[in-house]
Amino acid sequence: WPRAGKFVYSDGSTVPPDELPPYSENRHNFTNVVRGVCLLLAVSVMATSIGLSVFVFVKRKSQVIIASQPPFLYALCMGTLVMSSAIIPVTIDDSVTSDKECSIACMAKIWL
Repeated sequence: WPRAGKFVYSDGSTVPPDELPPYSENRHNFTNVVRGVCLLLAVSVMATSIGLSVFVFVKRKSQVIIASQPPFLYALCMGTLVMSSAIIPVTIDDSVTSDKECSIACMAKIWL
C-alpha cells in the first residue's frame, strides 16, 4: 500500500497524543456487614415463606384458607421463596470467591 501522507489525529494535528494515565479499577465490592444484612433478610423471607406454606397446609380445612384457595397461597409462597433466593447470588463478588464462581452466580441471577 502506498502511503498517502502523515496520519492526522482527531484534533487535526499529526503529533500523537500523550499517553493515557494508568487504569485504576474500583470494583465497589460489598462490605461484610452489607452482605450479612442481605443474607439475613433473604433467609428471613425464605423462612417466613416456608412457615406460611406449612401454616396453609395445617389449616387447609379452615374456612378462611378454603376461601383463599390453598393452591393460590402455595403459589404466592413459592414465588416469594424464589424471589428471596435471588438475593443470594447478588451478594457474591470477587472479594469472596473466584472468577469461575462469580460467573456462576452471575448466571444464576438471570434464572432467579
